[in-house]
Amino acid sequence: MEMKSWGGLESINISSGVPIDYIFPAIREYCKSVSGIKFHCEFEEKHAEALIESTPNLKVFSIRSTVVSVKALRSVLTSLEHLESVNICHNFVMDFSHGGFSIFAVQEVIYCEEGSCLKCQYERSIAPGSFLYRALEDIWREDEITSLAH
Repeated sequence: MEMKSWGGLESINISSGVPIDYIFPAIREYCKSVSGIKFHCEFEEKHAEALIESTPNLKVFSIRSTVVSVKALRSVLTSLEHLESVNICHNFVMDFSHGGFSIFAVQEVIYCEEGSCLKCQYERSIAPGSFLYRALEDIWREDEITSLAH
């Protein structure tokens, strides 16, 4: 497996094309120095469980512009003791019925209130590749945790 050579990897981006059944066991075995993860896909309880088990020392977590389960988010924020920065901007949050939770241990939380930012207001109504879409991509980078803004 190619990940054997990724021992010094510090951050990783996970998209919907990456099956969690393969990526998280590989991260746990070969990428012990990963301290930051950015999700570009739906985030459910199965993702949270795999993330918690595979990256217990995670410091930076970003999940943006996707569908997020509150239950999964709560699991991550209450289980990963070393988290320092979390970005949960521009998401569609499901299952609010599970109630709130405290994230007092995290030093930095980046979020937007639904519909309050340009990205949330216009993202679903403009065509990918258009000028306005590209401008929003620049805004998208501005509200990312610095170490993951690549």
